[in-house]
Amino acid sequence: IVPRTYKVVLWDSCSAIAVADSDSVTVTVLPPLAVTSNNYIPLCKGNSTTLLAVGIGGNGNYTYGWLKGNTLIQYSQSNTLTVTPSSTTTYRVFVTDSCTPRKDTATILVYVHNALKVVQQANPDTVCIGAQTTITAMGSGGDSSYVYTFINANTNLLMQTGTNPSLTTTVNSNNNFILVLSDSCTLLNDTLRFKIPMRSKLSATISK
Repeated sequence: IVPRTYKVVLWDSCSAIAVADSDSVTVTVLPPLAVTSNNYIPLCKGNSTTLLAVGIGGNGNYTYGWLKGNTLIQYSQSNTLTVTPSSTTTYRVFVTDSCTPRKDTATILVYVHNALKVVQQANPDTVCIGAQTTITAMGSGGDSSYVYTFINANTNLLMQTGTNPSLTTTVNSNNNFILVLSDSCTLLNDTLRFKIPMRSKLSATISK
């Protein structure tokens, strides 16, 4: 905004000598207040994030007000707010200074991913002792960067871990398994314990 200069001239009608006096003053109008921020932040469940707002305009003596819904949760000169929402939450931030009558407001949506969840399906789902089955894991929630960990629950031995959701294994008496789903940001993994049913052993009797 361009500064404006005003000139004031003073004279009267009775001075013996016609003299005019003048002075000038420059009024600088500050730009209006504005606040900017990230309007969308993805977050995994259980994690924290720091919201950041940047004020511009006005006289620079900023105070930031942070709201969760309609509740004021922080009002200070700090332009950051650390939050740990348990579900998707909308925050608002406004900025004021010591001279501008009108504040500006920005909105921030923190999208919280669902909790991790894993299920499994075996094919075949019932096997004979010594036969093979393929266990396929299906994950949901989190940020989708899934790691599947298969553990033999009878021996606690690691069978396979990585991004491959399928495991082919021979089923014998060790037919109890643990499946763990994790990703790159969720604090709490999901764990599934399951058992592959086995058919009864073949038996034969000879009658005389």
